[in-house]
Amino acid sequence: MWKTLLLTVVALALPVTEGAVLCYYESWAIYRMGEGKVTVDDLDPFACTHYLYAFAGINPDNTIKVNDPWADLCTGGGLCGYKKFTDMKNKNAGLLTLLSVGGWNVGSPAFSVMAATAATRSVFIMSAISTLRAHNFDGLDVSWTYPTLNGGAPQDKDNFVNLLRELEVAMTSDGMVLTISVAPTMEIASQAYHIPSISQYVHFVSVMTYNFHGPWDPYTHHHSALYPFINDTGNNLYLNAVGGAVQTFHWQAFLFFP
Repeated sequence: MWKTLLLTVVALALPVTEGAVLCYYESWAIYRMGEGKVTVDDLDPFACTHYLYAFAGINPDNTIKVNDPWADLCTGGGLCGYKKFTDMKNKNAGLLTLLSVGGWNVGSPAFSVMAATAATRSVFIMSAISTLRAHNFDGLDVSWTYPTLNGGAPQDKDNFVNLLRELEVAMTSDGMVLTISVAPTMEIASQAYHIPSISQYVHFVSVMTYNFHGPWDPYTHHHSALYPFINDTGNNLYLNAVGGAVQTFHWQAFLFFP
């Protein structure tokens, strides 16, 4: 029996396909105990149109970093995570597999340094494409959480546009897919993104519609609700996927939906 995955709400920025379902695989799920443990072998190759392997990181020299060589690679008796992941295409020829770089633990500092100049961006882009080719991935997902925030710099907002524009040119010429993962709330999005600009350079935007609530709240609430709860007031009216992140905020104006 295939184990299920938690999906983000996916928005289509460039209508290159219909009925897209993007699924993120958390590679550290192999370390969970009991039924929570998920390996690549547990994934259903037909459940999604695009599978994204989370996460790779960024080295100090601005190249792609393999975060967990034992889990991700085959060398030294490793678990071959990358290979098994992309080999799902042997079972489903229509499947696309992407490598996601970033995530909360990477934060902004490494992205800020990498995206700061054309030269450092070029190093990253060349490394990304080389890594994708070497491991048979079909594209890259950029999960920068978040430009200007989480240890970021004021110029991140502009540099994110520059990075995506240059990635789009390089990856399109190589026939690869480019996606991004973005914050769901306008409180963050307004500081982090030039939404109209970044939307034009990517194939898909994944709005991270989860962790709306958690242990920081003095009450219990759904962390990934679709719509506001009947008793929600104030800011809580917007801390949900469809009723808040997508319809209320600016993402809707620039995206098409499958």
